Amino acid sequence: MKGKLFLLTIFVITTCFIQTASYPETGGESPRSSLKSTIVFLSSLDSRIPGYKGNATAANYVENAFTRIGLKDVKKEEFTVTVPIDMGASLEGKAPTKIKLYCLWPNMVRTPTLPPEGIKGKLIYAGEGRYKNYNGRMIKDTVVVLDFNSEMNWLKAAGEQGTQRLKSMAIFFSYQAHHI
Repeated sequence: MKGKLFLLTIFVITTCFIQTASYPETGGESPRSSLKSTIVFLSSLDSRIPGYKGNATAANYVENAFTRIGLKDVKKEEFTVTVPIDMGASLEGKAPTKIKLYCLWPNMVRTPTLPPEGIKGKLIYAGEGRYKNYNGRMIKDTVVVLDFNSEMNWLKAAGEQGTQRLKSMAIFFSYQAHHI
């Protein structure tokens, strides 16, 4: 019991110190509120992936924070990387509904692409992408929607596993496909 009381006392004293101490290196902000404001700021950026505007904004933020707390020799080093840039896509049906799509990072070596005019085809929902989810339907030249957690079953829809009748022209993954 004495050990627990001792630890509780240390915790209370430390907490009081953190809440009342002055932190000139963070502009007077406590480490907890400084961390929270950093997380809020960085998570508010659209994307921090190289090639996107948020990447440079985040890099400048981190560089300035390091300099503000007194780190010496803070510098940036630039290098070239290949990054797929998401130019935007949507799924549209006969109804006036338009669902925004987000590209995934490359599967194997090919980046996700669509022709400028888009694609048109019958939309089929195949859940986890197991053979039983297709209910014997031919999906050649269709657009297949799979649950995001369908693991490697997307290979079936791509015609890479099993029969060629399962060779869709596009595969979309949905976190909430049952709403489509």
